[in-house]
Amino acid sequence: MTGREQAIGAALAVVVLVGVIDASVSGHDSGSTPSSSATPAATSQPTTSAPTPTSAATSAQPSHRAHHSPHHTANGGVTPATTAAEAASPTPTRTTAARHASPTASASPTIPPGVLGTFSYTTKGSEQTNIPGTQREFPSTTKITNKRKACGVASTWKPVPEHVQTQVLCPSGDGIKVTSYRTTISFYGVSSGEDFTCSGPSYVYQPAVAAGHVWKFKCKAPDAVAVQTSRVVGYDTIDVGGTTVRTLHVHVDTKLHGNSSGRSSQDYWIATSKPILVKEQGTVAASQRNVNYTESYSLALKSLSPKT
Repeated sequence: MTGREQAIGAALAVVVLVGVIDASVSGHDSGSTPSSSATPAATSQPTTSAPTPTSAATSAQPSHRAHHSPHHTANGGVTPATTAAEAASPTPTRTTAARHASPTASASPTIPPGVLGTFSYTTKGSEQTNIPGTQREFPSTTKITNKRKACGVASTWKPVPEHVQTQVLCPSGDGIKVTSYRTTISFYGVSSGEDFTCSGPSYVYQPAVAAGHVWKFKCKAPDAVAVQTSRVVGYDTIDVGGTTVRTLHVHVDTKLHGNSSGRSSQDYWIATSKPILVKEQGTVAASQRNVNYTESYSLALKSLSPKT
């Protein structure tokens, strides 16, 4: 999803923290097992018995919400082409793409063959809060599903049933922008989500960008603002199931301001032959009141052919 907007994301601690705090306010007893009845947006899976959030988490003063960019920038609506600028940048370099005007919506955008469908990724990572019993390991394989929507594609990553991230990616000129994203996370059977709308040069992919190119943009929710700075690292070749794939490597730093605070760091690699996420890795650190959330993850595409 930037793969996960740039993705990338990007995204997430925000709702995790809200869910944990809401659960404690609901009065779960210490040592209770997380409920199996999460809302439809994030159905919970069986977990080990975990103590309830401490009173400190509920009595602390509110602080700023934390968030990071969407994890999966896996697709868009245009077919990238290798350019002279790309050829001139054989080694990885960090570039940042600048935001431009909002993309022009198309009723039926052209989506390259092989973009829609479900892609499998070798996965490593976990998420947790400082409340005992909330750590979750991600499975060794996770999937990103790309579906046609509005001006482009909705890309969804669901590492576990309680954690769902979706971003909408749309063509803009020769590039691809993230226009919005949502993350829903559940702890203790309580789910919460946050919707962000992006504006300006919210690119996750641009053709003909050279290493060192930088751009910034903002994504806003009703009570939070995520400020993202992207930088082109360069162009790398990556083996995907025995096939060598040329990719654009972008590094993203995100800061969240509002009811919570936090930051994330993300690197993603998008194929230049067609806009799919080939590789991604990142970390997230966020805090709200006395609750701290951390996440680290990596994704590596297993096959260029999606299941449709």
